[in-house]
Amino acid sequence: MAAGTGGVDRAVRAHIAATGAAPRDCTPATPPDPAAPAPPPVPAGPTDVELLLAAEAYVETLVPPPGLGIEPPTGEGVVGVPVLVQLGREPVFSADPITVTLFGTDYTLSADLQAATTIDWGDGTVETVTGTGATYEQVDGDLDDERLIRHVYIDDGAVDITATDTWTVVLTLEGVGTNTVTGIVIDDTATVDIIELQSVVTG
Repeated sequence: MAAGTGGVDRAVRAHIAATGAAPRDCTPATPPDPAAPAPPPVPAGPTDVELLLAAEAYVETLVPPPGLGIEPPTGEGVVGVPVLVQLGREPVFSADPITVTLFGTDYTLSADLQAATTIDWGDGTVETVTGTGATYEQVDGDLDDERLIRHVYIDDGAVDITATDTWTVVLTLEGVGTNTVTGIVIDDTATVDIIELQSVVTG
């Protein structure tokens, strides 16, 4: 038996020398222990949709309010005399690219924003406006200047003037994708007392 075994060993060594192949390990594999706990699942990373939704929530914090300004600045208007509104933000602009951290990873985020704006003058008049308005000084008293956002009241009393911006935002998350977000609504309200001046004739 010993001689025979030695012949097998020599044959194996000759095979390895000729082919470079190691002999196959025929040791049977250890079967898994059914009582052993299963390894924890590997958590999946966020999907592109989840990343864009997180970026959308962040962009909503960047959208500015209308910044409603009223002229006369005293908060008191006069029947028959135009009340002017100025808005303290641009209706169309591009936000500079910024770095945001989403789900523990940094991404470059950029956004283009555009507002559709309405003014509720508080007396039943609602109008859509463009631009940011202007002051009496900026138009040098020209009440026909197209930059003006203006309204003339015919009755006295307190009125609430409300500017409402409905924003559309196109955001781009570098390496992930682009998404359009609509219906972000922000408003500002100011109260103005409209008075009626009475002329008195004496003498």
